Amino acid sequence: MDRTQVVNITRVESPNNQDGNIQVQLKHAENVSLWVQASKKEAVVVEQIISEAPVEVAKMKVIIRRALTKANKSLLWLAQQKLRPAYKYVWFQDGKVLLRKEDKSKPKVARSEADIEKLSALTEIIGQSSKR
Repeated sequence: MDRTQVVNITRVESPNNQDGNIQVQLKHAENVSLWVQASKKEAVVVEQIISEAPVEVAKMKVIIRRALTKANKSLLWLAQQKLRPAYKYVWFQDGKVLLRKEDKSKPKVARSEADIEKLSALTEIIGQSSKR
């Protein structure tokens, strides 16, 4: 992780008077993936991102992930609301919602509200046929 790639650091407002997330803007979009991958391999602390971090926060662990757009957040929320009972795992990765019924099963992909509606309808059909 190259600290010189950081362009801007801001705290995003959070509801309920809690500390908001810290948003880090990098020079190049391809560096985002590198930072996310690096954070999965080893723990990242504040001082690795901010050189003059206050002592009380310098050793705090940081979770690095991509920020979701409002459209992506609403798509993920819709998938969780409609598909969570049928799918054990619902998450967002690389521009799409991924769903997995069991630990080792192949994930299904939802890229739009229409995809979520189709999966929801299919789940209802399967659920009704299994009750017979």
